[in-house]
Amino acid sequence: MKALATILLGTSILFSAGAAMAADLHGDVDVNADTIHLGDLFDALGPNQATIVIGQAPAPGHRITYDATVLDRIAAANGVDWKSTGNERVVVSRPSVDVTADQIQAAFTKALADAGAPAGMEVQLDNPGTVLRLPANSDSSIGFTNVNYDAARGRATGDLVIPAKGEPVIRQSFGARVAVMVTLPVLNRRVAPGETIAASDVEWTKVPRTRISGDVVTEARDLIGLTVRHGASPYQPVRTDEVRAPVVVTRGALVTMMLQSGNMTLTVQGRAQTEGGVNEIIRVTNTASNRTIDARVAGPDLVMVQPTAQAPIGQAPQGQFNAAATRTTRTALN
Repeated sequence: MKALATILLGTSILFSAGAAMAADLHGDVDVNADTIHLGDLFDALGPNQATIVIGQAPAPGHRITYDATVLDRIAAANGVDWKSTGNERVVVSRPSVDVTADQIQAAFTKALADAGAPAGMEVQLDNPGTVLRLPANSDSSIGFTNVNYDAARGRATGDLVIPAKGEPVIRQSFGARVAVMVTLPVLNRRVAPGETIAASDVEWTKVPRTRISGDVVTEARDLIGLTVRHGASPYQPVRTDEVRAPVVVTRGALVTMMLQSGNMTLTVQGRAQTEGGVNEIIRVTNTASNRTIDARVAGPDLVMVQPTAQAPIGQAPQGQFNAAATRTTRTALN
């Protein structure tokens, strides 16, 4: 009996030792090195097994998957006491520090400004979807060297380096379109013809200077309180000829025609042949003489007659109306 007990005890010890040597498979794992080691996949390995290199790690920000077949092959090749059931898998991921296109663009813009490019410019990378990935805990500061700006072509080039100081981990050339921007008031909605533009209808936006002509509205005060003639597109530069003063004299309306000369004021009744807003020039027919002349809209159903040189229809005259002699004054209203 004593001999049998000794045999059973020895067998138990052997089984226990065998169970202790069986490896366990890890779950999904992150690695922060350039290589994957056996110890990244399995626990309870024998001496020196954990440091065995089994493959190249994925690039920062990427991952690879080991399925059951590959895991069985790795275990067998390296003497690991493990056998799959056919369903296991391990995903090995490599964390990263991401440098986005927006960060690159901001750094490029600063580098151009430091190199003497004009202020207020907007830089658009040729490859705006770029994402650069560095190993976790890396210095992701961005620098640019060999920066060149071609104002005539609106182009810029430069070499990105990461980190900004020291030995570069990443060096890559970039090109970009460069536009000098101007801030303009624009409509934030479609305003119907004749509808008065309110302050809440106006926002400011940046547009390339190359899209600006001399007839574009540059001040909000030149929009607020006016109306659009034929409708203007939202968030687009507004031309000066697209807006006008609100119509206060409609076509066909009876109006008071007034002419002032010194201390004398003469008025007659007229009929508007065209519509107009305050300070615009319209055509008005004297209902008594049936003569049609130009007059400046002064207010609702009120126009001022100008006895001297007349401005084009629909435009405000330059300067003040000149006083005229009595004979000229009467002639203008007759």
